[in-house]
Formats: sequence, C-alpha cells, structure tokens
Amino acid sequence: MSQDKEVYSGYLIESLLAQGPVTVVYSAIDMASGLPCVIKTLRRDYPYEKQALAFLKNEIKILETIKHAACPVLLKTNTENKPYFFVMEKIDGCTLRHELGRKFSFGSSLVIEITRQILSLLSNLHGLGFTHGDIKPENIIIEQSGKIKVLDFAFSANVRMNEKLETNLMLGTPNYIAPELCAEVPVISLENDIYSLGVLIFEMLTGSLPYPEGTISQTLLRHQSDPPAKLRQQLGGLNPKLVNAIVEMLSFNLQDRPKAKNLVDIFVKFEIENMILG
Repeated sequence: MSQDKEVYSGYLIESLLAQGPVTVVYSAIDMASGLPCVIKTLRRDYPYEKQALAFLKNEIKILETIKHAACPVLLKTNTENKPYFFVMEKIDGCTLRHELGRKFSFGSSLVIEITRQILSLLSNLHGLGFTHGDIKPENIIIEQSGKIKVLDFAFSANVRMNEKLETNLMLGTPNYIAPELCAEVPVISLENDIYSLGVLIFEMLTGSLPYPEGTISQTLLRHQSDPPAKLRQQLGGLNPKLVNAIVEMLSFNLQDRPKAKNLVDIFVKFEIENMILG
C-alpha cells in the first residue's frame, strides 16, 4: 500500500475497494481538496499492458461522453505515463450484490424503480451507439437516497462505429451474458445489455438466476433449450405485463428483445401504476 501512496502523487490511498483480472480500484482522498474519491488503475501483474490500457481508455471515453445522473463523475485521467489511472467521484452506497446478499430478493416496486434508472442510462448510452457490456449486480451501486449509479464501462463497445476491443477475455460475465456472446463468433449488439438486465431483474425478484450456473457452453445450451414457459412459472404471481417484459428481454434471439428507450416508457408506466394502486 505504501508504494501506491508514493505512485499516486496528490492522493492518499485509504483502502482496496475491488480487484479484477485487469484493474484495481482504491478508495482515496484528494489531498488538494480533502474530498474522498476513487482511483482505478491497472494491475501490475497483468501480462498484457497494451490491452489493459485499452480497457482503461475505453472506460474513460464513456465517462467523458455520457452525462447522466446514473453515471459516475470523472475527475482526472492519466494515460500518458505510468502508472495509468483515472479518478472518479466516491459514491456513498452499497453494491446491488451486497444488498441481494442481505435481503435475498426485492419487492416488485423497488425492482421497477431500480430498473427504470438503469434503463434511463442504457437508453442514453444506446442512443449514442454504445453498449455497457457488463450489466450485473456488482456494477450497480445503490445510494442511501435510493438513486443508483452504474459502474465499469471497460467492456463498452461502439456498435454504431463498429468499434470493439481486441481482447482474449470474455466480453461479459457468464451468468449474465447474452446467448449471442456465447457463440464461436460473438455478436456484439445493444441488445446484449437488454438480456443482461433481464437476468438482473429476474434475480432481484426471485433471489435466483433464470438458469443454473455453469460453463459458457452449458449456459448457451440452456438458453437454447429452456422454454419461456419455465421463466413465466418461476415469476408466477407478478404483474403479467412485468413478466412479459422480462421474458422478452430474455429472448434467445436478440431481434426479439425490446429496445432500451421503449423499456423506459414501459417501466415508467409500471411505476405510475404502483403509485396509483398505493
């Protein structure tokens, strides 16, 4: 830790927040302002530095481009010399994964509220041609106010410009990955995010995944063989319109999934219905 304090001049590293295969995230204090912040940097033991730097730059590009309430504020970047890193605001809250571990599942009203906020960001992101690339509970922060922040845009791709990362890493997380990304030649599309969000909604409502955990090949086979009727059965007792939306989001064929902008309208209507019904 002392080495990190020396490396990131102007910042006092407080603690390790997260560590992935490519990056490390620290809680820190900006010594000039005294304000808390977060530093994201590259792992020193990752063998492919050029690839890792591409991930970091990719995320910086998104944070610079997307101005949305659910997107963290970027404060500083350094991609010119080592150590490569960026600084963003410190968010006071817990990950959705932590909250699911504590509560197991959420009521439909809270799920609708969280989903509508995520969809608002995705609608903005998709409108500019970008995917998020890794929607999952670990990448969603719930603030004390109930507002959410979406993290980790490293896997984002510009579908409109046909720009994608050259990597030997899986683009996404197995339990949340869309079927078309499991193929021998992965198909990157905006609808990848819609599928992942469908899995996330299902998990928030039921406390379990729509399909059992497994390898990528097992996941793909389940996607192809498990009928929507099974999903409907697992979601029994919920608003049929909400169930229909989730099943459509989990469609095996990406062309059958609704667009983020349309889903925003649908989930706003769900929120209004809940308010009317009390």
